[in-house]
Amino acid sequence: MTTGQSAGNTDKFMGAARGALLTAALLGLSAAPALAETVRVESENVVLYGDVDADHAADFVRQMELYRRMIFALAGKDTNRPDAQKLTVHGFTSDRNLHAFAGRRDIGGVYTNGPAGPLFLSPVKSNRDKSAWANFVALHEYSHHVLHYIVEDDFPRWYDEGFANYLAALQITDELITVGVPAVPSTSGFDRRIGWLDPTVVLGATTRYPTHTGPGRIRYQKRQQFYIQSWLYVHYLQSHPELGEKLPDYLALLKRGTNPIKAFEDGFGITVADFHELAEAYWDADAFEVVSFKPQGNFLDVDVSVTPISKSDLALAELPAQIAFTNDNTRKVLSKRIKLAEQDHAGDPAISGAKAALAMSKKDYSDAITAAGAALASEPDNILLHRILGESHFHRLQSGGANADLPKGELWVLPYNAEFDTMVGHFERVLDEKPDDRLALKRMLTAHATSDAPMTQAARDAVAAFEDDYTDGETYFAVDLALVHFKDGRVEHACGYYDYANTTLNSRKMESWEKGHLNYATEKMGAACAGLKGSSADGG
Repeated sequence: MTTGQSAGNTDKFMGAARGALLTAALLGLSAAPALAETVRVESENVVLYGDVDADHAADFVRQMELYRRMIFALAGKDTNRPDAQKLTVHGFTSDRNLHAFAGRRDIGGVYTNGPAGPLFLSPVKSNRDKSAWANFVALHEYSHHVLHYIVEDDFPRWYDEGFANYLAALQITDELITVGVPAVPSTSGFDRRIGWLDPTVVLGATTRYPTHTGPGRIRYQKRQQFYIQSWLYVHYLQSHPELGEKLPDYLALLKRGTNPIKAFEDGFGITVADFHELAEAYWDADAFEVVSFKPQGNFLDVDVSVTPISKSDLALAELPAQIAFTNDNTRKVLSKRIKLAEQDHAGDPAISGAKAALAMSKKDYSDAITAAGAALASEPDNILLHRILGESHFHRLQSGGANADLPKGELWVLPYNAEFDTMVGHFERVLDEKPDDRLALKRMLTAHATSDAPMTQAARDAVAAFEDDYTDGETYFAVDLALVHFKDGRVEHACGYYDYANTTLNSRKMESWEKGHLNYATEKMGAACAGLKGSSADGG
């Protein structure tokens, strides 16, 4: 391994970084015209479906395996260890086809941990400069997936984000593997008007993202700065092994519940202020260390199989992903895929689930419940079906009964009845399988915040998991968090969320639904929070 290279984040590296992103290797495969084929391409940890050029698809899967393998090697893990569930990739011949599938025009590729497992959407041949940013983001997110799988405990939030950016710019060629390239997305967003964030804010972000104050534009810039600063700190640790090798000591202290700043200083043996000073000087020197080495042995050997499939087979394989991206723009696309899949696979439970998702997107919640329930009878452990059923029951509860004739802007309060318990049961089943499923966590939070249902341990666990990823921009959910904590007797904690939401929402023009939500919380807990604040002011 050699470390005799360095690179600045100056203009000379701007073009090089774009060309050197792993996504460029993935996407810039050939300038020659290619013939699309409907194929399934599979390796040990990745399976790709698409109506694409088979050679391009095979190269794409190979590169994804190498990217995963390199992350394992950097983390000191066995590169031969297979994943419990394969990454599913849906490949497209163009950005336009991808946009139609996802219902978004602002992406060149996207990674998401969907209800049926991890998904990666990407063109397998595209303009690399145009797609570099979106695919950098996709690989950043895929890095999270790989990292969370290979470590027993998650990294602290700041390290997790910084390391994902560090890895997402990995360069792999037949001759050389290079780590540490200061890729444009990691460096170009620094706003000197904002300056460096307080390092205790960044390094204190171990279980959740930091809360930022100020106007919306300033909060956005500070959030961007958090990613840049986290990347810088990780890069410095990676480039200075005398500190980087102490990471396990720091993680062990965090695991024991040590205060984040004390854990950092005791674990790394340096004060936060001194560490930031060194990292800032490293940034100013504009000469980031990159590590390059030649792959040894069979590191680059990846077995890939290519199997022709029918268009009906492809449509069936695409249904879970299309469901994950169902919205007003993709409803017709999902309907077409259902009809195509039915040509050879009529009666398949996946089709019934897709019909349920289609009905739910049309707000035909009773039809969705009937279709998903029928499919669940054949596949009782299908988490996607449980998710669809939970969501359909949630919306039917919201829109029915006393809520049907509510004036605009009034909060839809959920009735606590047998259907409520059925809904919660489906979401709890999802969370048993996928504890971080964002939709299930949000629905569990809102359902218990806006109903008379008692707080169960499952509800408390869901709220705690939601809070791990809560950011200050989610003001709507700050109201829900205030309500559930108040219901659970955690008044001081609840009032913290309520005061934040009340101040933030009243500092700007509110939407009618936001006002109704806040009014509901004020009625429930406003007096208690005012009394708590008054008691504190009086020294009580």
